[in-house]
Amino acid sequence: MSDMYKSAVEGSLQRNLSTVLPSGNNSDIKWSYVCGTTSEPLTCKHVGQLFDEKTTEFASRTCIVSIYQDISKTFAEVRKEVDRLAAGFISLGMDKGDRLGIWGITCYEWYLVQFAAAKAGLVLVNINPAYQAAELKYCLNLVDVKGLVCSETFRTQNYYKILNAVAPEVEGSKPGSIKSANAPALEKLVMISDKEFGGAFRFQDVMKMGDSKEYMDKLESLQNKIQMDDACNIQFTSGTTGSPKGACSSHHNVVNNTRIMGQRIQFDKKPHAICLACPFYHSFGCIMGNICALTFGVKIVVPAAHFNGKSCLEAIEKEKCTAIYGSPTMFVDMLNLQRQHAYDVSSVETGIMAGASCPTELCKNVGKELNMTRFTVVYGMTETGPVTFQAFPGASTTLYVNPHVEAKVCDENGKLLPCGTPGEICTRGYSTMLGYWGDEKKTKDTIDSKSWLHSGDLGVIHENGSLEIVGRIKDMIIRGGENLFPKEIEELLHQHPKVMEASVVGIPDERMGEELCAWIRLEDNTHCTEEELKAYFKGKIAHFKIPRFIIFVDKFPLTVTGKIQKFKVIEESIKKLGR
Repeated sequence: MSDMYKSAVEGSLQRNLSTVLPSGNNSDIKWSYVCGTTSEPLTCKHVGQLFDEKTTEFASRTCIVSIYQDISKTFAEVRKEVDRLAAGFISLGMDKGDRLGIWGITCYEWYLVQFAAAKAGLVLVNINPAYQAAELKYCLNLVDVKGLVCSETFRTQNYYKILNAVAPEVEGSKPGSIKSANAPALEKLVMISDKEFGGAFRFQDVMKMGDSKEYMDKLESLQNKIQMDDACNIQFTSGTTGSPKGACSSHHNVVNNTRIMGQRIQFDKKPHAICLACPFYHSFGCIMGNICALTFGVKIVVPAAHFNGKSCLEAIEKEKCTAIYGSPTMFVDMLNLQRQHAYDVSSVETGIMAGASCPTELCKNVGKELNMTRFTVVYGMTETGPVTFQAFPGASTTLYVNPHVEAKVCDENGKLLPCGTPGEICTRGYSTMLGYWGDEKKTKDTIDSKSWLHSGDLGVIHENGSLEIVGRIKDMIIRGGENLFPKEIEELLHQHPKVMEASVVGIPDERMGEELCAWIRLEDNTHCTEEELKAYFKGKIAHFKIPRFIIFVDKFPLTVTGKIQKFKVIEESIKKLGR
């Protein structure tokens, strides 16, 4: 993005700030409100229409390469297989609006299911591949999953066996006619496998069912019945409560969000190829990755069934990837391997870092050492499309609101705060989810009566319209009456030459209420002491922000998407320190 265009956007944001000044004595105050402006309107296409349009426009381009499966398909080839699978789902008795779950590893078949579900008017339900029986049962029943597509196995997971622990009736059922007391809505099971399983259809057999002209005609007629505001995607998110909620997005949310996001990263300027290490079940993979790539005719490269830094770098070298998607932890691992082996990353120029707090020092190193000189950091939530703020290309962490989105920073009562004042980030607009499936109360707790979605994140909107993320409200640490934000301390730790990764938490303390504890993962072949790190802090940060406890670790507890699980860091810290 040119400096001229960036300046114009900043100017537009400043003008927006000035338009919301309240009347009265405070008219000279600039308030924490921004609204992304653009001359390009939102589109009313649904995902199926977008799919048909783009697979025609980019028919001869390579759409997806799954390296570990030895699969490479053009957009035209993918179009045929998606249509067959969508018609196959219709032949099974899946009707518009039914929920279709997908539970398993990242693979080519997963990609087909995503777009086939959209074309068949189904709501795709993304289930974490690491979930066990109790979690699976909860998800199936929370959103009344009628059909389920499963992988066979992955690592220690035997998906069919786990499903039978939830619904023991499956194995003895006729395919398509499952009746389970524990999962009463579940009727259809499709296994991604060449093997035969009791009560299940094979994936390839469902595709063959879709060859029927009858079901192809039904698929075609559906395209004018699906509406832009229909539900198309459910992602499970724990939020601040710990119990999964089914965040439901519409076609309108994801079609527009991915186009706007892709334009800012300049995917519309030339053909690109993304090394997509993010799991497809997460919005980073299936929305920011798959749908965005479709929109701009971008090739998706899947290195492995799960994140593996070595596989990613090998894929980049082999497929000449121009972009890399990943969470901060994923980039830490790739950087570490790149320093050891010096893969050819000369084709890379851009990418996206998201999913967790993105340390400035890490962003600088990624830009320099992985050749991602024009990558962007994004901010958002599963509940917001998912992207609401995004940096401009150039290894920058400075976030600006995306077009067609309103954002504000407010206090605990929802009152707008002056620029430069920390508060809760709230957003409003087309990107806001339809709600949490079947849970009106939790939806109202998150989206207020004026349509503002409350993120639970702390941020600052500056006078130039940029957003600075301070941290999560629940992560704020109160030590002796002082409000401390882990992100500030983590940023400083990442600047230390020996620190590869850091996470700061608060642990209980009888006198101070909470004390700071830092987990540190050091660069390979380095040694550092607690005293050395504490000395490093002096003169750089207030004394009460220096962690009292420092724990050196080889790895962090992570989610499947690479986020550090801070609640586990707290639990382990308490055990290690005997608190």
